[in-house]
Amino acid sequence: MIPPSKCDHGGRFLRDPNHPLKPAAQGGGFVLRQGLLSSAQEPYRVTHCFFCGGRLDGADVVVAETGQICPCIKSHADDPSCPVKWDTELEEFNVLSHEKPGRALWRMYFCPWCGSRLPEGRRAERFTQMSSEDLKLIRTRLEGAESIADVIARLGEPDRVFPGHPDDFRMKYDGKKVLRQLDFLGLSPTVSVCVQEFEDTSIQIHYSGKFIGKSRPS
Repeated sequence: MIPPSKCDHGGRFLRDPNHPLKPAAQGGGFVLRQGLLSSAQEPYRVTHCFFCGGRLDGADVVVAETGQICPCIKSHADDPSCPVKWDTELEEFNVLSHEKPGRALWRMYFCPWCGSRLPEGRRAERFTQMSSEDLKLIRTRLEGAESIADVIARLGEPDRVFPGHPDDFRMKYDGKKVLRQLDFLGLSPTVSVCVQEFEDTSIQIHYSGKFIGKSRPS
């Protein structure tokens, strides 16, 4: 059963066997379940998408734009058996991997129990504020670029190259498969450029502030 959440993240998560969001075994609805739970422990029933705040059953709902920590998510984060955890350094909530308990993979923007918006946290402090002038210059250099070859011809060789998504990505998340990702880090003191190449050879270009925080062990 795929939940008709307005952003469809719920449906994508259900197709990922490593994600803790699962259909409820009894009574319908959806639950968060962590791999460490024993068979005797009950999973945690949820009603809202933690990406958009929408109802997982598709019902109309007005999202509470509080930007504060609600009592329901705090109590669940304090529960060592629940896959929701509070990151004290970044001041944000994460839901942990179903396959690798203890590793935070999905950031939470809304409470999955009441649907209220959670605080922004301190993640943005780890990145520079992009210079509007530098961003404009880089975008001008990339005008008309339609392939990886076009990008390299305009920007030079990338600083980093990452492999793309595993073969089952499209099945899980309904997205085009990424073949590789190229990062350009030396174009500006404040702007990083990430270019993804898809299986149909099309590209997508992302701009962000440069990382200035301390890297944490994976």
